[in-house]
Formats: sequence, C-alpha cells, structure tokens
Amino acid sequence: AEGATNTISNIFHAEDRGALQSYAQRPEQLGLLTRSVPCCSNAFFRQLPMEGLMIEGEVRATSASQDIRALLNDVVPEAQMSHSFYSTWVTDMAQACEMFCDINGSDRTSFSLGAQHGCGHSHADEPILGMHVTYAGNEREWLPSTAADGQTSLEGELHEQILKDNNSAGNMVTPWDIVVFRGGEHSFQPLASGGDSSCGASLVMRLGQVKALAHSHSCCGSAR
Repeated sequence: AEGATNTISNIFHAEDRGALQSYAQRPEQLGLLTRSVPCCSNAFFRQLPMEGLMIEGEVRATSASQDIRALLNDVVPEAQMSHSFYSTWVTDMAQACEMFCDINGSDRTSFSLGAQHGCGHSHADEPILGMHVTYAGNEREWLPSTAADGQTSLEGELHEQILKDNNSAGNMVTPWDIVVFRGGEHSFQPLASGGDSSCGASLVMRLGQVKALAHSHSCCGSAR
C-alpha cells in the first residue's frame, strides 16, 4: 500500500519516498513522510550557528548536491563541513530537491534554508506547490485551512485566535519529516504554527516553484 489518507485533515501519509513522489497525482492538500532523526543529527546542528541564517537560490535536479554545496560554501563553517554528518545532510537535501522537481515536473526548484524562531502565531504558506523539511528545532503543527475562522486574517495571528474550534487537532510534523503541500489563492492552504518560542531557532528548508519563495513572509523579526 502506498499510504493512508486522513480524511479529516486531508493529509496523505506516505509510507516511503516512492509513495510521496506520487503526490502530484493525489487529491490531498498535504503529503507527509514521517522519518526518524538520524544519529549525530542533533549534535551536528547544535554546533551550527543558526542566528540570522538565510540562504536562497535555485537548485537543479541534475546537479542538486553540487548546487547546494555551492550555496552553503560561504555560510557553513569549515569545521562543520568537515564533519562526517555534513555529507549526509547535503545528500538528504539534494534528494528532497530531486523529488520535488519530479513532483513539480520541473528541472529546478527554488531553495531556501533559514533559521526560524518559534512563535505562537500561525502562517498560511503561499507557494502553489511547496515542500518543507525541518532539520532541527521545534516540531510544527499543520492545519487545513478549513479549520481556520474565515473571518480572521490568517497571517501572523495567534494560533488559538484563528481556529474555529480550539480543540481542533492538527498534524504534528517533527524534525526530518518531509511535507509537500498545495497552496495558492483559490485552493486550500495548510497553516503552520511556529512552535514554542522558548525552544530556540528551528532550521527549515523550503522548496518551491522557481520565484515562488520571493513572496514568503517573515514573522516576529525572524526568517521564515
């Protein structure tokens, strides 16, 4: 079986990467691949300076690993690049870029990697088609737009203020899970809650259709 659909939240829970790759042919607004955090991940990211980190560019499907290394070259300290886990991380990001390009039917993707501080506000992610992976930090709660009060502005509101029902259960996405979703003005948009502001910064990779990431917002003075 490819996976299961949560009909309440309109989420496709993929069993593996191959199943998630079929997302473009599926009706759900959100596709989710749950993964375990690899060994050495937490130790590696604790040593990575994340304050103010924001990298943006384009990554080609045919040279994803090389493109990502070029984008990180002037940002990641040399000591971190020599760590054995660095190649594991780059390979994972490259594979995610290749998968997103396949889902999107394109030869390249917009690439954004940045530190996001947790906050109690919710955000409607804008890209027509996007993919997120949080590599370190807070888990994120994703809600279908149908759970939000249509009379309330979604962007930047406190999480509890935009819910029709404060008991609405979201879908918690933890570090290393892969999320692919549809947005756009006339389609359903998932809401992403930034998490607990006391837990420090999260490191989030965002992929989207080329030029789509130029329209992303910031919250509480931090990168999104």
